[in-house]
Amino acid sequence: MPLASRVASATSKLGLSQASVRLLSLITMPLLTRLLPPAAYGTAALMGTVVSLVAVFALAGVDMSYMRTCTGTMGPSACASETFAWQFALLSALLAGLVAAVKDNIDVAGMPTTAGAPSVGAPRYLTGLVSLAVLGSVANSMAQTRARLRERYWALSLAICASGLATVVVSLSTAFFWRRDAMALVLSLVASYFVPVLVLGIPPRRSLFAAPELTRDERVRFLKIGIAGILTAPAYWVLSSSDRWVLGHFEGPASVGIYSVGYSVAVMGMMANDVVLSVWTPETVREYARDPELARVSLGGVAQSIIAAFACIYLAVAAAGGDAIRLLTAPAFHGAAAIVPFVAAAVLFYGLYHVAASTFLLMHRFSHLVRWWIFGGIFSISGNLLLVPYLGRLGAALTQTMTFGVIGIGVLLAAQRLYRRRVIAVVAGALAAGYAMSAPWSTDPLSSLLLKFPVGVLGALLVFRLLAPRVLPWAQHALVMRFRGG
Repeated sequence: MPLASRVASATSKLGLSQASVRLLSLITMPLLTRLLPPAAYGTAALMGTVVSLVAVFALAGVDMSYMRTCTGTMGPSACASETFAWQFALLSALLAGLVAAVKDNIDVAGMPTTAGAPSVGAPRYLTGLVSLAVLGSVANSMAQTRARLRERYWALSLAICASGLATVVVSLSTAFFWRRDAMALVLSLVASYFVPVLVLGIPPRRSLFAAPELTRDERVRFLKIGIAGILTAPAYWVLSSSDRWVLGHFEGPASVGIYSVGYSVAVMGMMANDVVLSVWTPETVREYARDPELARVSLGGVAQSIIAAFACIYLAVAAAGGDAIRLLTAPAFHGAAAIVPFVAAAVLFYGLYHVAASTFLLMHRFSHLVRWWIFGGIFSISGNLLLVPYLGRLGAALTQTMTFGVIGIGVLLAAQRLYRRRVIAVVAGALAAGYAMSAPWSTDPLSSLLLKFPVGVLGALLVFRLLAPRVLPWAQHALVMRFRGG
């Protein structure tokens, strides 16, 4: 099966499940935003950033090494690598989670703040869940990588749906019957990590407790493949999470909660990023292993189609996100609509980065991306400290756009042999159109959505026409054949 067909088939399976989960979260948003105050969302968001930071250090890029080493074969050497990857990841997750929980239990409730600044510390009753969440986050990453290596995309789809359903059930039941605070959201976060692991499974217990079969040199070589993840992953945390800490320092958890609701709507496009990354990385490795020269042509064509899809998703989220917030959430959260087009643009840039970064992974030159992440981290911290005190939530969202824009466009240009300059121009046009459509077109949110819909469809068709002209006839043919039963 050609690369484009393999990617399209797998992403359609995962995309449907991701879309169902996102739709479920939107449906439950009117209930949760009326049961829980903004401060609860803010506290849960800050706790989630702690878990994500500790988890990326614990994982240490092992999932990337696992993917690159074991793709295409599961012979004795790959099985030994898989065993070592799981042993390393789970042991480091246990240790890191315990250290983080102990540290948070000592000082999280007493974080020092400057005079007049709101406290951003989390309640002590949540710190015991940190180690559990870190273990779940790492195990979830490894289980999904294992499923992608075995091309179990239907199982991945089921795991995504089960995780989304568990998140909704846990958060609503906790808020209705037990506590109406951050506990409802933090417990649902823990459930979202562990449910996919239960669905996808882990290697047999016998292999997890077996003595490592890799020599010391082989282990070092294995870890070096993804070692850049130790730097790039924390840098991603700085870019995607430090804004909430700076915002919490200057404006308090309630403002962080409003920001996090807008953020959760704006990152709907991350669904496409996650789906494509789940398929794109292993498929590019397989394609490159078959014929490196032919892969340069086939990967470039498919990549432009993916970028076109990302741009269209950005248009939809930027145009509809603010109206969706005004339609679905309690009035206390309506201020979140202002940040949607900026955070959605950051998601688009992050998608561009992932598509282009596969080039460096294929060449075992993933470390070349580190300088972009270091620069982005410095830019993010500086931007947040300069803009948030004056612009608040809007300053945090603007910083997201600028930092991810620098990284995404920079890496895309570094992989220029695969991509045409037209990509940059079309992405710029999509960004301008999305921002223009982000303002409400009617005082009634539903009417505004209906007015924007035909304009958004025309914009999406134009993007595909410019970047992926072969996709539209292919899609039309596929629909005709489906209706005919062919």
